[in-house]
Amino acid sequence: MKRIGVCILCCILLLCGCQQAAPAPEDVLDVTAEKDSLAQGVSGDTVKEGQTRGSFTVLHTAAYVFEGEEGVTLYGAVEYRNDADTPLWLSGVTFDFAGEQSCSQSFVPALAEYDRVDPGAHGYAAGWFPAEEFAPGAQLTLTATLSQAASGGAYIPLTVSDLFLADNYPAFTTMTGTLTNETDTDCALNMIHTAFYDENGQFLGVWYFPTNAQLNGMDSVRFATHLRSFPIKQLSEKAVDFSSRAFGFH
Repeated sequence: MKRIGVCILCCILLLCGCQQAAPAPEDVLDVTAEKDSLAQGVSGDTVKEGQTRGSFTVLHTAAYVFEGEEGVTLYGAVEYRNDADTPLWLSGVTFDFAGEQSCSQSFVPALAEYDRVDPGAHGYAAGWFPAEEFAPGAQLTLTATLSQAASGGAYIPLTVSDLFLADNYPAFTTMTGTLTNETDTDCALNMIHTAFYDENGQFLGVWYFPTNAQLNGMDSVRFATHLRSFPIKQLSEKAVDFSSRAFGFH
């Protein structure tokens, strides 16, 4: 009987040892918009029972090379979604451009540390880079790699409405609209991102800018911005839909 008891005890110990959790993967997310990948990254923290891992998913990218005000310019933009179950902040972007010429550009979006992206919400980023080695009008594809942080600065969500585009032919497009603070928190500064789409829903790119206006709780302000360095001419004729995101900070 003692031998049988010892055997049973050994079996129980072996089963317990086989049930150890697998190690967590590293905090890396690399997705290509054309494939609309649902690849998942992790925050790097230990995931406790009941929690769900998740990260940013790239939805769309756009890439252009054009003759800008400061010479040949490479432009890239990305739209992404927070597929985690907690808020995230974008902490870094790498754009890999590919065509007859290729290059990689990494940057931290302006004021990203204040732009909290809640679960299910969409975020945007864009970058302009000197590119003398590229030919204006060259066809490019863009792969975006995003990194995230689990915390950031104070975030004040703002609302954008009444967007209107007008082309100042042949120079640039002007965008006007209304920015509203629907919270009871005052903000000294703010940032607006607007994505543009054509009649087929194709993602055209992103423009971002601050209005430099203080907004007290429940205040609104009209704004105008000149898209002098946007790569698409006559944008008002090509963009039929908009998607905006705005936030304030102290």
